[in-house]
Amino acid sequence: MVLDLTCLALSAALGTASPQTVVRAPAVIAVDSAQSLLTVESLAGMTKFWSNFMKNTPDVRDTGRQQNQETLMIPLGKVSGVQTPPSLQTKVVNMVAMAAKFPTVAENFKQAGMTPEQWEQTRSALFSAFMTNQIDAGGKETGDGSVLWKNVAFLRAHQTELQALQATGMYLPKVQMQAGGGGGGGGGGGDDLSP
Repeated sequence: MVLDLTCLALSAALGTASPQTVVRAPAVIAVDSAQSLLTVESLAGMTKFWSNFMKNTPDVRDTGRQQNQETLMIPLGKVSGVQTPPSLQTKVVNMVAMAAKFPTVAENFKQAGMTPEQWEQTRSALFSAFMTNQIDAGGKETGDGSVLWKNVAFLRAHQTELQALQATGMYLPKVQMQAGGGGGGGGGGGDDLSP
């Protein structure tokens, strides 16, 4: 089985989707998701933050996100029978920079009870677990006991909290599985308004 790794960045402001191909490359945002365990509280903080963040004015919510794009490495877990790279990258918004530039974003973090740095750590852990879980579509793998696989198990057991976060319109990377031939993904371009 071959992976076609394509992220769809959903633009809440424009109501359009823009395909963003995910490829292997060095990280720009350096977070260690191996050290971040997902919790009910961390997902609730993300949900509250993103709900409040999306109420910001377009110059913050849309233009600010477009101007603060960075590359994030997404470590992946190994899944039996599937060739996966050890990590992928995608474009995300540097929320540490956003909070430093926009007082309303800093206030959104305060209201959510998390720091921008906690957001970056939690988002990386969430993306890794979310994508690894997608690759293991049958949910058969239990992993190697690493924090990543504990996070996969957490997501499987806490679908309600994950759905609440997704209901805010927050972008989560998508993995499309293809049987046989080469990978290839969607083309780049468009406005990537990912978190």
